[in-house]
Parts: sequence; structure tokens; C-alpha cells
Amino acid sequence: MAAAVTICDVGPRDGLQNEEQALEPSVRAELVNRLAATGLAKVEAVSFVSPERVPQMAGAEEVVAGIDRRDGVAYSGLVLNEKGYERFAATGLD
Repeated sequence: MAAAVTICDVGPRDGLQNEEQALEPSVRAELVNRLAATGLAKVEAVSFVSPERVPQMAGAEEVVAGIDRRDGVAYSGLVLNEKGYERFAATGLD
């Protein structure tokens, strides 16, 4: 029996959080949409962290609002604390 492998792209979150320049939420949402269009099963779209600590992740809710949800794709976000979880829960991510 073959083992199943699921690829979760974390580029919109992990890949962008270390970049010097912060991208607008609409640009980040478009990146998520393009990744989902490739057939990925999972995309980690955002991080619900303090924008003061990680300015590249500011506007997570705006990013989520700009995602065109595709059937068969799970969209997630990184949560580090209770406040982040409350923000996450209000977005409807998977």
C-alpha cells in the first residue's frame, strides 16, 4: 500500500515574514489564490501575530477576505496565542 503525501505550501506566511519589504494584503491574497490554483491541497495563508512584531504579516484578516476559496483546498493560518486564535476563529479559515 502506497503512503499518501500532502504538500502544504507555507510561502505566503513563512516565506514572506522574513522579507524586508512588507507586501500589501491584496498582493498576499493573490499569491494564495495562485498557489491554490496549482492544485495544492493545503496553503498556510497567514499568521495571526502582532503587526508590531512581524509587520510583514499585518492585515491577516484582509488577506483572508481576498482569498477566492477553491474546493478541495484547506487554507490555514499560524496562531501563537489566545488573541491570535480569536482573530483566526473570526475568519473562517480551516
